Amino acid sequence: GAFVALVQAFVFFLLATMYIAGAIEESH
Repeated sequence: GAFVALVQAFVFFLLATMYIAGAIEESH
């Protein structure tokens, strides 16, 4: 339970970071 939640949080953070990085690159 706790491990699965940790993995889901990590994946969500990773996807969010990639999306934000892509948005920043497009704005330049």
